[in-house]
Amino acid sequence: MTKGEEREHPESLVRALLHLRDRISPEEIDRLWIFPVLEWEHRETGVVVVSCFERGDGIRKVHTLEFQAARVRGRVGELPVEILLEEEGVVPAERIPRIIQGVSRRLRENDPGPPEEIVVEGDLEAFGALLPPEPTSPEP
Repeated sequence: MTKGEEREHPESLVRALLHLRDRISPEEIDRLWIFPVLEWEHRETGVVVVSCFERGDGIRKVHTLEFQAARVRGRVGELPVEILLEEEGVVPAERIPRIIQGVSRRLRENDPGPPEEIVVEGDLEAFGALLPPEPTSPEP
């Protein structure tokens, strides 16, 4: 997905992305790799790899964002979404594709499919396109 495209995501992923936004400014985020959200029985689970600008010389800080939620009748229930954001390390940007391949191999047993690469490049609007629109208050 490129900048400016909007797409509807499962509520569990949206809540995980809101958690991410509260901990890392979208202005620091270079790219996201969102693996398909897996659904089974009454649970949703997912993984996002986050690449953040570290220095101007092509170095990136890599994080993983993992989440899991209970669903009730097809929707995320009142139970909180369990979210874990972990810093994995600092690497040259050109090594990130190998990291994504490694994550894909580790997830293969659950077969989530390939990740969707989201280009953020520090653009608040690009990150915001991943989230549903903010509700507007009615005019008096």
